[in-house]
Amino acid sequence: MNSLGTSIVNGIYRIVINQILQSPGIYYRSELDHNGISVYTGTIISDWGGRSASGKSKGNLSHSAREEIRKTINPIG
Repeated sequence: MNSLGTSIVNGIYRIVINQILQSPGIYYRSELDHNGISVYTGTIISDWGGRSASGKSKGNLSHSAREEIRKTINPIG
């Protein structure tokens, strides 16, 4: 895999980074915003389909988000 998150298979670029990022676990990230302030973000991906994210930056500013994926069962026939 190269730095762009792609692999070359039989001379064709293949993107596999999506499967890596979707696996269950806790992911941490630190970024600088446009003012140069560090922003820390953590994302929790569960086995059950829900996803939660929260973050904190300098100055007691925090945010959180929740994305829920609901599975449905559809009868066939």
